[in-house]
Amino acid sequence: MRTKIELRSNNIKLRKSMSETECQNKSESICAYIQSMPEYHNANCILLYHAINHEVDLKSLFHQALKDQKQIYYPKTTATDLLFYRITDINKMRPGYFGIMEPDGTTELLHQSNCNGKMLVIVPGVAFSEKGHRIGYGKGYYDRFLKDFDGISVGVGYHFQLESDFETSELDIPLHFFVSELGIVNVHPKE
Repeated sequence: MRTKIELRSNNIKLRKSMSETECQNKSESICAYIQSMPEYHNANCILLYHAINHEVDLKSLFHQALKDQKQIYYPKTTATDLLFYRITDINKMRPGYFGIMEPDGTTELLHQSNCNGKMLVIVPGVAFSEKGHRIGYGKGYYDRFLKDFDGISVGVGYHFQLESDFETSELDIPLHFFVSELGIVNVHPKE
């Protein structure tokens, strides 16, 4: 079994080797799969992210969610946490922590009670397991957020990022689904 460090290094290299066109085409497919999910249709609030380093680009999902009258939130990174702010214009975000585009923090902050328990968070990652775990950049931001999240979590990545398994810790919070350009995988751990 490869370590998190090996998987992170390998998958970042593979992502960087993809052309912009390949990333965009696969991102469009992934967004279409998400839009087909009952969990998307049932959600009042959709939590997205701004892609960096050839991550899955969610701009088309943002525009569709606006048309579908969803409340859309993007994360603003603090020293230790992710705070999600409502966004209605993707062009009003600014470079923040790590240079990632994020809300300026002046719009509505996510309160899970505002979503009537119907939330969907789309989570980036470097690697994902068939058991629902993910490897990010190693800072634990999404794991800390997901610990208290009362909604459905969907990891998104390219098919080569899906692994049968890898090492995890008690701090790793499993996701419900993984979506790639090849389709939707229910990865929620069996209880």
